[in-house]
Amino acid sequence: MSAFWEYNKQLFLRILTAGLYSTVLYSGLCTAIVSANVLFNLDLDGKIYLHLGYCVYGIFNTAFFLAGVPADWYALETEQIYPKGLKVFTQFVLIPLAIIYLCILLAYECKVIIEWSLPKGLVSSLVLGYAVYGILSILLVHPIRHNEGNKWIKTFSRLFYVLLVPLILLLSVAVWARINQYGITEARYILIVLSLWLSGITVYFIFSTSQNIKIIPVSLCMLTLLCIWGPQSASSISLQSQMSRLIALFEKNKAYASDKFSPLPTTITKEDSDEASEIVSFIVERHGIDPFRDHMTASLDTLQHYDTLRNRYDRNYKYISTLRDMLGIRNITDDYLYYTASADVDTVRVSDFDYISDFQFPDYTEPKKTNVFWSSDSTSIIFKSATDTIHFSIEKIFNEVTRENPGRHKAFASSELNSQATTERAYYSLVLKFISFNKQGDRYTLQSCDGYILIKH
Repeated sequence: MSAFWEYNKQLFLRILTAGLYSTVLYSGLCTAIVSANVLFNLDLDGKIYLHLGYCVYGIFNTAFFLAGVPADWYALETEQIYPKGLKVFTQFVLIPLAIIYLCILLAYECKVIIEWSLPKGLVSSLVLGYAVYGILSILLVHPIRHNEGNKWIKTFSRLFYVLLVPLILLLSVAVWARINQYGITEARYILIVLSLWLSGITVYFIFSTSQNIKIIPVSLCMLTLLCIWGPQSASSISLQSQMSRLIALFEKNKAYASDKFSPLPTTITKEDSDEASEIVSFIVERHGIDPFRDHMTASLDTLQHYDTLRNRYDRNYKYISTLRDMLGIRNITDDYLYYTASADVDTVRVSDFDYISDFQFPDYTEPKKTNVFWSSDSTSIIFKSATDTIHFSIEKIFNEVTRENPGRHKAFASSELNSQATTERAYYSLVLKFISFNKQGDRYTLQSCDGYILIKH
């Protein structure tokens, strides 16, 4: 047991040391880069600090920590001198912090009981924080608990686990309230697992006479493996929970039958529409569009051309926008989100033009082209060339899409998704590959689009 504790003590101290060294190194290098950038006008990309952080905290910090891991396990069995600084740190820093947490949480629990209200979500983090501080404090002074003058360690240990009981009840109520309202997400799944683990550890240390501290890392290791792999993992359970919420919401609105979604009716309430929108966003951002394939009447293969988008946020936005439209989900701002794409975008005729330029709005490319803008009058796309500023009116496109495609996904011919403009210098043609926009009353707001601009001098 002494070797096990000594091994973990050295790991703990090594983590703190590695963190300190890495922070000092990173801060110093960042200061050097900033100085060089200002003095020599280097115009360095801001991403250099992110990459530097990866190198320092990902490579140097890991290598430095591993270099200090004890290699000889049997040497740890010999008598070790307990560091006085560690006892002082535990007794005068960690334990007082744990007591402060405890007083706040017990007082809040009394408030909840008196007012008979549900606890706030923050209480989950506070209870877990108290548990971490308390358990860490107990583990750090474990070897000297029987030494003369250290009876307070046994007293604190026993009281700590006893006082955890009402806090675990408070934690359980807080977690249940969020799950009952919003279902299970990865974060809430972890909270459930930690609550159950904390309950088991508390029962063990209250009633066990041996109190083997090895049970803490072993049980945490097993739970971690269960949470990250298999059908019971956080990701799998979260997906099942959120998909079940979405199906129940569609069934409530009579838009789900034979394991298939159908578009939500226009009479759906804003609350249900907002909830459906948020669930679709959550699922796509974490699991992509595959979970919807078996539940859609229309094929999702048309979305595959978005896979080429390099920007993950832009790609997910396109997926979410399309799925919301196919499911008849209104925008959470209580207006309608429309989306359409060109059915023959690969057959745009360019032989009559001198130049062709592709574009996307908003511009996510690096470096940004920033030559296409959305007009303040909300009716035109502005293209700025080297010599001209061209306003392409797209109001007729908006009207056509909303007339033929009210709340549904429908592909249009490229000839229907174009606009022309003429200046003294050239003739311009705008051809859209896809466009998504909101309509609130009679006002349109462009969300995104991309396509080509053809130029003939």
